[in-house]
Formats: sequence, structure tokens, C-alpha cells
Amino acid sequence: MSPYEASDPRGPHDDVAGYTRVLARAVERLGHTTGVLAVREPVGGRAPEVVGVLGQDVVDGFRPDLVHVQFTAGAYAGRYRALLRLLDLLAERGVPVVLTAHAVGRDLGVLRLPGRVLYRRIAARCATLVAHSRDAARQLSLLDPAVPVTVVPHFCLPPERSAVTADALRERHGLGDAPVLLAFGFLHPDKGLADLVSALGLLGGDARLVVAGGVRRRTGPARLAEARDLLHVRRVRRLVARERLDGRVVFTGYVPPAEVGAWFAVADVVVLPYRRAVRTGVARLALAAHRPVVATTVGALPELFGRRTVPPRSPAALAETVNGLLYAPGLPLPELGPGPDEAAARTETLYERTLRPGEEPLARR
Repeated sequence: MSPYEASDPRGPHDDVAGYTRVLARAVERLGHTTGVLAVREPVGGRAPEVVGVLGQDVVDGFRPDLVHVQFTAGAYAGRYRALLRLLDLLAERGVPVVLTAHAVGRDLGVLRLPGRVLYRRIAARCATLVAHSRDAARQLSLLDPAVPVTVVPHFCLPPERSAVTADALRERHGLGDAPVLLAFGFLHPDKGLADLVSALGLLGGDARLVVAGGVRRRTGPARLAEARDLLHVRRVRRLVARERLDGRVVFTGYVPPAEVGAWFAVADVVVLPYRRAVRTGVARLALAAHRPVVATTVGALPELFGRRTVPPRSPAALAETVNGLLYAPGLPLPELGPGPDEAAARTETLYERTLRPGEEPLARR
């Protein structure tokens, strides 16, 4: 079960639907049959793999042995009751549920007590939970120690082949030969963009900052979050003007999937100045693109980048670390991490343990 679109117009780089699509295909390559129950009616019609919509209809004859929920609080906004009803129904029918929490750190940070209550109610109805990092696993374990938690790292998937070149993007945005810092993905206050702008002002030389991404469009009550994010971007733009950095900061707006790879090729350093734990999709993209990364010590980022992390809300430390990478390159890159097939194999082992508790997984017999 997942938020799901008939097509993938914004690519898999910050997208639970994209993660679901890639993981399902990898699981199918292991010989299993999968189907997707969409959280809402997919825009543009249902893809062949969609077997129904949460709280509505399900294809006749579809009887899963196990249900895997891909969850973020925002993606299921307005559908929590329908989700809990379905989980209760599956329990009555003896169908175990595995749930991957894609954004537990951010969800709990934003929603606070209501978020903890929601996660506890959902966790109590699951056979096991999945986290992408040790930090996220720790947070899930604190919510309900009785429910086991397994870490399956988010797979690294290179961007699709770009329709433009890195040189073309440099020319389009007037970057010349200057070193480029890349901040990529949807924009919101937790991303720490203001700290990165302040750090740029402390950097010597002619380094440019490219903010590649826009505000995520939302519907229903979540439009309030969209309004908050738009206000945040306006404040960052005012900071750029106040620091007299207009000529060194580029805001691209939404980046189509066909240009994602080229932007990572442009980047000399990818910067993740996050103030609060968020999903690590951009970090994984940077690793898959073999780009140096500077990040903050929030969430799972220290697990990925070790000594290239600095405390959040620390522009001076951020500037110092970025400066070291720009002008003293050659440090080894972090390990790439698992690909989709390895993640699918770990997930298959988890399914076997869930379906046959106490038995040794088939893959190890």
C-alpha cells in the first residue's frame, strides 16, 4: 500500500511512490507477485499494478499473503481512519502487515504528541516495522517496544539519463566555471536553506549556490503546509538580498526528472544543511551520482557521511567544511549503499520471517 500515481511525473528522488514502484519490481524479479493499493485515486488513471484504492474498491480475487505499507503521515493525511480500519480487517483475516516508516523523524517533529499517538495506533496493528536508518529504528522502538523493527537501508538509484548536459545547465543559469554548491529537492523550513545561504556569505572565492527544486504542491488540509513552505522561500529570498548574494544564488524551481542527473553532474558539492531529520532520498541520489556531500548531524545523515557532518544551524561550520571540499578535494566518498535488488532481498527475508515466525528464512536454508 502506498501513495501512488499512474505515472511518475516528478521522478523517484523525493517520492514514496517511486520507491514503491522500484522495490515492487525488484521483489517481482525474485519470483513474487505484487499489487499496489493506492492511498488515493491515482491522478491520470490507474496503472496496471494498482489493485484498488484505500477505503474504496479492490480487484476481485486479490488475496495477499502479506501487506506492506509505505507510510508517511503527510501522504496519508485525511485517510488515517480508513488505514486503521483496513489494518483491523487484515488482522481479522490473519494477513500480517509490514510497515516502512519513511519519515518518522520529520513526522514526529512536526506533529509532536498527535504524531506519536498516530504512530502508536498504527504500529500496534503491524507485525513488524521497517526503518531506513538506525536513528529512525530507535525512534520507532521507543514508540512501541513490543513491535520489532528492522533496518533496511534506502537503496541508491542513479538519476535517469539527462536530456541536457551539465554544460548546458551552467550556460542557462549563468554559472560559468564557478564552483557550484547544490541544494536539491522540495523546499521547506526543515531543510536549513537559510543556514546554507549564510554559509555562502562566509565562503571566499566565487562559489555559487544552486537551489534546485520548488515547493511541494498539496491538496486539502495539507495546503497549510504548502503555504508555510512558500512563506519560508520568500524569507530565504529576502535573506539572499540582504546578504547581497543575488548574483551567487540561483533558484531553479521544479526540476524535471530528465534534468536531475545533469544537476548532480554540475555540483562540486551537494549540501544537506538540514535542521531536522528528513527523508534521505537526496543523500542517496548524491551517493549514486558519486558527488561529495556535506550534511548536518541530524537523523540518519551521520550514518551516511560521518566526519563530513556539522551541527545544524551552524553556518560557520558549514562554510568551513564546504570550503575544505571545494579547495582540497580528493577525500574518499562514502560507501554507496545497497541497490534495489539488495534491498528487495532483505525485504524478502523479512517477509519470510513475518509469514513464518520462528522458522529460518528460506534464503538461508
